[in-house]
Amino acid sequence: WNVNISHIVFTNGTNVMSVYENEYYSYFITKKKEIYAPIKFMMFVKDNVMKEFYEKGICLGYALDSSNRDFICNNEIVKMFPNISFVIENKMFMFTAEEMFTREGSYSYLNIMTNNDNVNQFIIGSDFMMKFVTQFDYDQKSIAFYSDTEFNTFRMINTKGIKIIYTIVIIMLIITILFNILINKN
Repeated sequence: WNVNISHIVFTNGTNVMSVYENEYYSYFITKKKEIYAPIKFMMFVKDNVMKEFYEKGICLGYALDSSNRDFICNNEIVKMFPNISFVIENKMFMFTAEEMFTREGSYSYLNIMTNNDNVNQFIIGSDFMMKFVTQFDYDQKSIAFYSDTEFNTFRMINTKGIKIIYTIVIIMLIITILFNILINKN
């Protein structure tokens, strides 16, 4: 399964801090929690997003190696780190810093790690798929993502259609029962 992530946008409130233009396809898997990203993206994050946190001593180090957690920071990073939005099919899917970091004791680790297996792929794990409604179309071999609001609208429309069908089936069942009663009386 793959989908094109055209941009990854880092925002702080309404201010756009950095935009990474992506030329890669992303493969989605469900067994891993973290997002695995190409080394080129990880270098972009290190040089454009994390730099000020290293200078302030909030982030302590980075590895850029999938065998380790790439960015290790103090817990205060969660209050200061920008939101990360993945742009897929011209729709933004945003994560807050609290959703992107795992806390362990006095340290927080960014849940984006280097994908050393294939430098041209993002692997987006269960955190992404649990936050957004994911629709797999096996016939078209495609994936669609929806925010809760979009999905609830979609579900409401489908629910109305189901209610109409259900009402028609009930009416037909009642007519069939009444017809059988009339036939059995004669």
